[in-house]
Amino acid sequence: MHAQIITPTYANVSYVNDTSIKHKMDVFIPPGVNSALPCVVHIHGGGFGAGQKGEALPSLYYPSGTTFCDSLYYHGYVIADINYRLSSDTLFPGPVYDCKTAIRFLRMNAETYFVDTCKMGVIGESAGGYFVDILGTSGDVSSLEGKHLGSGEVTSRVQAVLSMYATTDFNYFDTYYPNIPPDSCSPYPCCWNDNINNPIGKFLGCSISSCPELVAQSSVLTYIDGNEPPFDIWHGTKDCTVPPIQSLLLYDSLIVHGGDAVWHSILHGTHSDASFFTDSFRHNVRVFFDAKLMNGEGCQPTSENNFPFHSGIKIFPNPASDMVHVKVSSPCNQPFVFCVFGLLGNEIASYHFLSQNIFSFPTKNYRSGIYFYRATNPINGENLNGKLTISK
Repeated sequence: MHAQIITPTYANVSYVNDTSIKHKMDVFIPPGVNSALPCVVHIHGGGFGAGQKGEALPSLYYPSGTTFCDSLYYHGYVIADINYRLSSDTLFPGPVYDCKTAIRFLRMNAETYFVDTCKMGVIGESAGGYFVDILGTSGDVSSLEGKHLGSGEVTSRVQAVLSMYATTDFNYFDTYYPNIPPDSCSPYPCCWNDNINNPIGKFLGCSISSCPELVAQSSVLTYIDGNEPPFDIWHGTKDCTVPPIQSLLLYDSLIVHGGDAVWHSILHGTHSDASFFTDSFRHNVRVFFDAKLMNGEGCQPTSENNFPFHSGIKIFPNPASDMVHVKVSSPCNQPFVFCVFGLLGNEIASYHFLSQNIFSFPTKNYRSGIYFYRATNPINGENLNGKLTISK
């Protein structure tokens, strides 16, 4: 029985300014939307050398409905399903550049696709799991950004990661497969480290043992520093393609650094096990993203602070287009400095005013998206912080 096919709202969108099919995505927007929604980006698997978009939702390519994002789409999420260059097209870090550029593209075009730029998650399986993991751990690491591909003005950071049976460090293949019955692999996989012709060798352009520096650069674990988004990590105990220690290493490293991570071990589960293609699993997907995106705090950088004299701030309209008005109320006429920041914390504008006056500033040259503001009383140093949305 086939699931109902869902047609992309926007099909074959180029997220890089070229004509390559490997730089296209499909965007699915739930019907009747008139405001920004959380967005989950699906990244397909295929051993770095195969696969294509079309698996996120029931499609002409994947009509069986063995997909991961159905429950999200039907409950108020924008879904983006991306292609990226395969190992036959380019070597690492080229495909990582692609995935990060796709995230930035959606942020840059948030108004068109109804994306809440502070509530962006990623989901991927196998090789796609590797890409969502490195998106989650490498943040804005410049060597992996690929900003020459476009949309370089915004961040590629994501706010939630769901990873399935993914590679995280290429050093842990040979001798690390399950070998205790009933989960032991037979025949026992071997010979990854010295073989340039396996999927990892083709992805890196070298055998694992011959290029340790590149292996370290490609490792998801290299970039973990405690600033990662929440992770939901899934792996079968009898995975004879990607050994389950790969996901355990990720989980352990995140926890050691104080991260928010959950590791789900599927008893006797194999690579791409049938248990990942069930209504029950899709429910788990939704539970995670509901908690971390739909009902999460997004990318708010600061908490709300109140002045000791109970000042309050009003920003209107919010969302705004060409002009924003600001009013700070306090028991007496107080000086304030009002600053606007981008998602990366870069200061965009700064203004001085008195609290008993309404002051206005133009935003017609601002791009659509999420900004943050801070009103500071220079006398006592207290701050009022909040979020400003620009929608053109």
